[in-house]
Amino acid sequence: MGDVRSHYDDWLCPFCGAVATRETQDRVLCDSRSCSCGAIGLAAPVVDSDEIVDDALGVFGVQVSAESRGFDHLLLEDLRNAGVEVREGQRTRVGEGFWGEYISLWFRRPHGAESG
Repeated sequence: MGDVRSHYDDWLCPFCGAVATRETQDRVLCDSRSCSCGAIGLAAPVVDSDEIVDDALGVFGVQVSAESRGFDHLLLEDLRNAGVEVREGQRTRVGEGFWGEYISLWFRRPHGAESG
């Protein structure tokens, strides 16, 4: 998605330890980077972190269960149950006030795992 809109720049991949520098090819709302290990980092304001989960569900094409709707922790479980690994990234202040603190989550489908 081009330059990071929020100035969030803590793209250290928790899967392999490398700094992710590649643009994410998938269409996402969140700030994002892709790592050479195949992981995708998604970042958003802490108060809007549900956008991260929504983007990840779309990127990996995961169907959610009816009881998960509206509950991020259950939606993350749906991702894990679909074979997507999930790890927390860095929490960083990129601005002032309510929207200034960002968090990232990282997602990766293990090599050889089937999608969808």
